Amino acid sequence: MKKLLTLLIIIVVIIAVATIVFFVSCRGGSGEDVVITIPAGAGLNQISEILSRENIVSSARSFRRYASNQNNIMFQQGDHVLNGNMSYAEIIEVLQRIPQPIIPDGTERVTIPEGFELRNIVDRLYSRGLIDRDRFMREVENGVFDFDFVRAIPTANRIHRLEGYLFPATYDILPTHTEWDIINMMLQAFESNVIPVYNRINPTQTLDEIVIMASIVEREAVNNAERPTIAGVFYNRIRIGMLLQSCATVKYTFDLGTRPAVLSIAQTRMDSPYNTYMHAGLPVGPIASPGLLSLQAAMEWETHDYIYFTANIDGTGHVFSRTLAEHNAASREREQAHRNRGQ
Repeated sequence: MKKLLTLLIIIVVIIAVATIVFFVSCRGGSGEDVVITIPAGAGLNQISEILSRENIVSSARSFRRYASNQNNIMFQQGDHVLNGNMSYAEIIEVLQRIPQPIIPDGTERVTIPEGFELRNIVDRLYSRGLIDRDRFMREVENGVFDFDFVRAIPTANRIHRLEGYLFPATYDILPTHTEWDIINMMLQAFESNVIPVYNRINPTQTLDEIVIMASIVEREAVNNAERPTIAGVFYNRIRIGMLLQSCATVKYTFDLGTRPAVLSIAQTRMDSPYNTYMHAGLPVGPIASPGLLSLQAAMEWETHDYIYFTANIDGTGHVFSRTLAEHNAASREREQAHRNRGQ
């Protein structure tokens, strides 16, 4: 009886070890990498079937039995790279990681910074060999894009129809993407990022007015903290009937290569619907692609009684003033500090 009992124990141990080894090391039929998509809310049964269907595991049932005996497993939805040479333990380890974006071969990752004008965007895409300038601009001015906000853009007297609406972000552009595809991608990013915020805040201004104001804030602000303050200055000027007098709107009318660092008196008097030294209210259109912080500042600006602002001494921000006398004093102080430093 002792020998029989010993034999039975050995058999049980062998079976147990063999089962564990099988579960841990079982392979699928293919050693090639495969992108597996785990849907939101997928349970172990569904995930096991997906892995079996894609030939990552040889048996959905055996993987399910192995995984069900593990503690604290939380599979992450999204795209995961697996292959059939992985053990069950390795597969589970990968599926518990938050997946990183998978970039196909030949993809160009391009960043469009906040404050870029359409002309900057075209230059960057062209320099990477991603667009034909003429085709891109034809789509910008005349392409058909299925977005309500695009159809609502007023186009009269504007330099470029989609200025301000090509959302600044990082994009993965495939070799197969056309000029239309790239623009549509950027407009989709605008819709995804901006429209929900606009609908939530529900400002009294139209979306186009918000984009115009945000583009000015984007070009005038030096740091994030002052964006709502600068927006408040410009809204105060509109409220009291004062000209916006933004140098950035006038500079927009110049080509990038001929743009002056400082405007002359004559240049502030040039006749243009973008010249806020000559025309009251907002300019006729946006002057750049504003980021989300500037757009939010244009919707939820800071309430104050500042009317003026000028760059501070070290150039890290602005000094805000309620009166012209305060403004002139701050400007003189900055200029004196620069003279003292030999600038």
